Amino acid sequence: MTTIEQDPESTVIFHGDTPIRLEGFGDADVRVCRGDITKSAVDAIVCPANTFLVMRGGASAAIREAGNRADQIEKDAVALSPIRIGDAVLTRGYSLPAAYVIHAPTVEMPVDRATVDSVELAMRASLRAINRHSLRSVAFPSLGTGTGGITYGEAAGVMLRELRRDLLSGKSTVARVQLVAFEEGFMQALQVAATGTSSPGVTIVPPPLGNRQQCLGWADLP
Repeated sequence: MTTIEQDPESTVIFHGDTPIRLEGFGDADVRVCRGDITKSAVDAIVCPANTFLVMRGGASAAIREAGNRADQIEKDAVALSPIRIGDAVLTRGYSLPAAYVIHAPTVEMPVDRATVDSVELAMRASLRAINRHSLRSVAFPSLGTGTGGITYGEAAGVMLRELRRDLLSGKSTVARVQLVAFEEGFMQALQVAATGTSSPGVTIVPPPLGNRQQCLGWADLP
């Protein structure tokens, strides 16, 4: 299990598959949960990408490989490439539970390393695409981690900050957000970020005892 530095007197870490609700995002329902983003039943899932939109590693490869026609997602995305870091494009979800996939680059080439700045740009681009298409629910994986190379803590901090900025802007169409952690380390990092000085105004609502649902649809969450 990934270890994250934290103040044990100010941060309570919930382990396992228990979904957690975050407050401080206006009227939006924001949940943190363990799970597989390819199973999220939302309007759109976000795919961390390279500028050529080739889906070969991490969450992007999992999205490409899920379902009967998911490889068509990559074909549709590549047809729209290349795009810049700071832009995003939307493709159909085909057999995924999500209706759409938003492709947001955090790196230029598949072998490149992400930065905190590139994750910030990817979050902003994703949120602009969501609002441009008037989508109501979205699921994010960790952006820029894994092969991207930034830490879970760095990703969690910038993702929460940009999400809150957008949801409190008064211009967002989003009502429901899932922050989906495939690894427990990212789920812990989101909790630490939510209670730290980098996320003022955000609080964690403790989950009910015994709830072990993963992130799927909102009917599965408390």
